[in-house]
Formats: sequence, C-alpha cells, structure tokens
Amino acid sequence: MSPPADDVEAGPLRRELGDHLVIRSARLADGDELAGFNGTMHADVGLPGAALAEWTNDLFDVPHPTFRPERDVTVVEDTTTGRIVSALFLIPQVWSYAGVSMDVGQPELIATHPDYRRGGLVRTQFEVIHEWSRAAGHLWQFISGIAWYYRQFGYTYALDLPPRPVLWLADASPRPSTELSLRTATTDDIEILAAIEAEATSGTSLGPLRGRDGFALELARRPGGLLACEILVVESTSPRGAPVGYVAHQRRLRDGLVSLRAFELRPGMSWLEPTAAVVAHLDAWLRTHPLGPGRGVRFALPAGHPALRCASTRLGMAPPGTSSL
Repeated sequence: MSPPADDVEAGPLRRELGDHLVIRSARLADGDELAGFNGTMHADVGLPGAALAEWTNDLFDVPHPTFRPERDVTVVEDTTTGRIVSALFLIPQVWSYAGVSMDVGQPELIATHPDYRRGGLVRTQFEVIHEWSRAAGHLWQFISGIAWYYRQFGYTYALDLPPRPVLWLADASPRPSTELSLRTATTDDIEILAAIEAEATSGTSLGPLRGRDGFALELARRPGGLLACEILVVESTSPRGAPVGYVAHQRRLRDGLVSLRAFELRPGMSWLEPTAAVVAHLDAWLRTHPLGPGRGVRFALPAGHPALRCASTRLGMAPPGTSSL
C-alpha cells in the first residue's frame, strides 16, 4: 500500500451534538480506551474481545502505510464523563482493478455504547467520513457486515463476496512436497514479497495491494489481533532455493478453520505443486495448533483463483462423519 493521494489531512474535527455529546477526531491518547471499547462492543461467540482490542492497538501504534488514527477515526465523547460512547474508523487502502491502482476507504469498527444508541450517532459519523473520503480522493468505500443494514447510510450492494469453500482435514495427512518448501517470512523478505505481488499470476482483477509498506505492516501486527496473518515464503528445494511465491493465512482459527487469505506465484509457475505444498503445510499446522486441532482450510480467495481450481476435487465436501453440505 502507498499513502492516498496527497496524504490529505482531514483536520481536527470537533462539533457539539447536544446532550453533552461532542463528535471529534480521535487522538493518539485515545488508543487504550478505544481498544477496550472495541473489544467490549464487538465481542461475540467465536470472536474474542482481545482480538478486537489488539487489532485496535495495532492501528494506533504499528506504522501503517495509509491509516492515521488522528485523521481517520471519529469518536463521540460524553463530556460529563469524558468517556467515548461511539466510534467509527475509516481505513484508507489502495486497491487494484484490472491492474489500475486506486484509493478507496473501508469503514470499520463501528459501534455505539448501548446507553447511547438510536440517537443518530453512527449516522452523523458516516456523514463525516463520507466527506473525508471525498477529500482524500477515494473512488469508493466498501463495507461488509449485517445484511442490508448499511443501506440506511448510503451503501448499496455492488459486488458479490466470493464463495469460501473448505478443504476438510482427512484422517491421513497429505505428503509434503519434495519440490517446494514453506517458511515464515521475515522483514528481510519484504522486497521479495512486494516484487512477487507486483508480478502476481493469480489473475485477481480486484483487490487490495500491500506493497512494501503493507507487507511490513503484516509482519509487525500483534499475533493475537483479529487480522493477524502468517506470511509464508514458498521456495524451491533445488540447490538455488529461490523464492517462487508467498502465502498469507490468518493465525486465528474460526470454527476450527484457518482462512487462506492470499496466495501468489511468480510468472511461469504451475499452480498444481504449489497448491499441494500449501495444503500439506496448513494440514500439519492445523493438527498442532494450540487451539486445535483444526478441522480444515477455508479458501478465502478471489473467485477464479487458480488454487481453487487446483483443489476443486476436494473443496466444499462435508467434514468426515457428517452428511454432505
């Protein structure tokens, strides 16, 4: 990712809303309070508050290529207590559409304390971030969440989320690849990762670009955060041992599944052997996960991704011992 055009500064926001409420831009000093607020407001079954809190902490204190807390977060404060009672994050990103990069925005971590709901606080904050996005030159915003809910704030359905089929673990593990190996990426690999992304061959026509700074962010995230991913380098086992691709999968299990979020290869590579190598690696990783053992690999990849085709004969089947999906 690279900073949005001109790195537009929205400027400090502060406006009285009545009833002792003030809408304002976040401050860096709000980080701890917002981490606790988001952890409490967004926690759910299978979604621990700690994961939300650590994601918020990452946004405040890990260098981010496009996001600035004091520029991209609105909060509503009750001046009688000094506490934050509502918040909305706008996370600028750089996406590619058919090879053309563009600036977009993602509203996230949207919540209001139960005692202050149904007072229009979220609507007011959406109005602010819509203006911020226009000023920053974002071509669109994207949001996913409660079905139909965000229509009331001006959003409409434009793209289908691709299906996310699952490869369920069998009794026997697949054989590890003899031609390829996978290892955890380090900061020394950032340039390689960015180069592979730039010449990616998956054919993905729409999606976010990490770039050098984005991969640095991925490697610096807290391991327990909601978005924390393990970045793996795919290497040839030949004497030269050259990197041929990379994989990003989430560290957390959800319903016993690990989500494969990104997978790219250098030009000229067949996808068959690398896909098999990735599946074998994740199979072994799931069986020894401290919160496991896991149950399967969720292919959270764009529709038409070559890895989906390579694994298609095993994807989407019910887990062992259950009826078909």
